[in-house]
Amino acid sequence: MPADFSKPGNDGGKVPEEPETVVKVHVSDNSKALPKVLECGKPGYVRIVLSEPVTDCTTYSLESAYTNAYYMARNRIAELECPADCSPPHEWTSLHSWECSASTKDARVVVVRGVLCPRAGQARPRGLARPSTEDFKGSSFEDVDEERKQMEVWRQEGRGPYLRCPASRLFRIEFEADAPSCDGLDYTPYVGEAEARADFYFGQILCGVFTQGCAKHKHVVRREWLCVGTRVTVRVYMVVACQRD
Repeated sequence: MPADFSKPGNDGGKVPEEPETVVKVHVSDNSKALPKVLECGKPGYVRIVLSEPVTDCTTYSLESAYTNAYYMARNRIAELECPADCSPPHEWTSLHSWECSASTKDARVVVVRGVLCPRAGQARPRGLARPSTEDFKGSSFEDVDEERKQMEVWRQEGRGPYLRCPASRLFRIEFEADAPSCDGLDYTPYVGEAEARADFYFGQILCGVFTQGCAKHKHVVRREWLCVGTRVTVRVYMVVACQRD
C-alpha cells in the first residue's frame, strides 16, 4: 500500500538499533538547498561538517577526515549546473577548520566550498589552498571574508563515511526545511528531497578501500515525516552493507 504523504506518518519496520551515523541536512532561512541549475552571477555554498568520536587524537587522521569533507562538498557541487548564458562553474574553498579534542574525545572538520556561474567579466573569488600534512598536526580555523547568503549545510555526527568489507551499518539521513504552514501540507516533495540526500550520501560512503571486489548496497528500512510549527522533518533510515562479490 503506497504511503500517505497528506499527513504526518511513517512506513517501513521498526529501526533495529540506534544509528551509528546521523547525517542532518538543514534547509532554512540561513541554510538553503542549492538549486539544480544555479543563477548566473550569484554564489552558492556547500558546508560540510564531520564530527566523529575518537579514542586517541594522536592516531586519528584529521587529514583523511578533511579529504572526505572536501570531496563530499565537491561531489555535491558537481551535481549542479550553470545556465547556458554564463560561464561554467567556478569553485573555491571559502572556509576550513579542523580540531581533535583529547578531553572530549571528539574530532571535527568543517569545509565550505563556494560555487559561482560567472557573468561575462565577473571576478572569480580566490579561495584557500589545501592544508599541508604538517598543518593537520594541530588545530586550525581559516576563513575567506564573504557573506554566505545561500548555503546548503550537511552535518554528520557519528562514525565517518567508510566501512570495512564485509560490514554493515545503519545510517539516518535527516532532512529539515521550512514550510509556509503545516496545515494541509503535502509531504511528497519533502520526502523526495530527503531520499535524494540519502542517495547522494550513499554515493560518498567508502566501502572496503583496501579490499578488491567489494560491492556496496543499501536498503531503506524506514521513513518518517512530520511537521511542527513551520518546520518539516523527514528521516530516512538505511542499512548500508559492504560485501564481497
